[in-house]
Amino acid sequence: MNDETAPNGDSGSEIAAGSATAEQVAAAKAEVEEIGRRRAKIKLPETTALLAVLLIEFVFFSITSEYFLRTDNLINVLQNVAVIGIIACPATL
Repeated sequence: MNDETAPNGDSGSEIAAGSATAEQVAAAKAEVEEIGRRRAKIKLPETTALLAVLLIEFVFFSITSEYFLRTDNLINVLQNVAVIGIIACPATL
């Protein structure tokens, strides 16, 4: 068994625990940071897509129902959203 072969017989690029060099650790940290940057870039399109769906639903229900844009219905919708928002606030802290 040579140094490149793992105890289970694999000779892949897997690093045994405790045997990582400083270069390997730096490369792993750079890869994790790159993944974080990619995820940060993805947040904007997801938010945009959610807002687009909300706008489409608002337009759809405005067209299909004569009662949707009435003041009492909009107040009812806002009151129900407020309850969910108040419950969800501690989850964002």
